Order: sequence, then C-alpha cells, then structure tokens
Amino acid sequence: MPVSLTNIIDNEHPGYVSGRYYLGTEKVSADTSSTGGLSTSGITYVPFPIHSPIQLSRLAVYCSNSSSNGNAIIGIYSNLNGLPEDLVIDGGNLIITTPGVKEAITSYSAKRAWYWFAGITSQAPYLYCGVSFVGNNHIFGQTTPNSINVNCALRNAGVYASLPAKAPKDNLSFITGNFSPLFWFKVA
Repeated sequence: MPVSLTNIIDNEHPGYVSGRYYLGTEKVSADTSSTGGLSTSGITYVPFPIHSPIQLSRLAVYCSNSSSNGNAIIGIYSNLNGLPEDLVIDGGNLIITTPGVKEAITSYSAKRAWYWFAGITSQAPYLYCGVSFVGNNHIFGQTTPNSINVNCALRNAGVYASLPAKAPKDNLSFITGNFSPLFWFKVA
C-alpha cells in the first residue's frame, strides 16, 4: 500500500487545545537558568513550527531569578528560506525584574508554517533556556557534519530599541550551547 505524504504531514502534531500554552522549542529534555538567552548586543532568533492554523493569544518567557532593572522585547517573525523575515507579532516591552512568567498579549492568526521567536533586552535576564537537546543543526545545516557544535539559535549583532519590521540578518551568528531561550505561545 503506498504511503501518503499528506497523512504523514498531518500527523506531525496531534492538534492544539484552546487555552493551553505550547513550548516553541521542540525536543528539549532539560533546562537551565541562563543570562545568555537574550542579549543586549543583538536580536536572538529561535525557529519553531506551527503545525496547523491557530489563533495566538499570548507569547511568553519565564524569568527564573530577579534582576535589578531591565526590559525585554519579544516577538515573532515569519520565515523565508530558512531565515527570519517579516515581524508578525510585536510583543512590546516586558518588565523582567522579577521571577515568573512574562507574557505579551497578542492576537495573531498563524497559518501552518515555520516562524522565528525573537527577543532583545536592555539587561540580560535569567531565563529558562534549553540545555539537553542536540540543537537545531537539523534546521540550520552545518558546513561539516559533527555533534560538537550544537547550534541552538541565531543572533544578529547590533543595538536595537525595538524589533524592526524586517528581520536584520546582516550580522548573523550561531548561538551554541544552552543559550536557546525557552518560549511559549498560547492558543486562543
């Protein structure tokens, strides 16, 4: 019996339940608290799929510790040929001085596609970041096959006051190790 690719694609995710939060980074088996997830020196980008059309109502990160001051700006970019492209959700400024969930309220009709979580900060917060997974080399590709360089996210160096409408990609570099910020999206 021939295998239908349509059936395989439809089975990538069992479906989204209204009112629940979904972790954007897949295949993470452990996390750690790190100030390396978001940076004051550039925009961090993390790719993630939406498996079926949904209405997004929130975008969240989790601060694990207090910091003296600072704000973070988070959002979502569309994907074009494996890189972030257009800003589709601007989550605005989040106060990151106390521990707990920090979330942006939004309303966005996401189609089945790849997207890029993005974030910048005025002071690097302690965020939960993925630590035990083999990174996103299956998404980013590598110049030479190896398991030593575990690339988990991208960062575009520069100073930004907000997330630009077009994703800056002129100074991209891989982020390795446990610096992939964990983020969640909530289904309306």
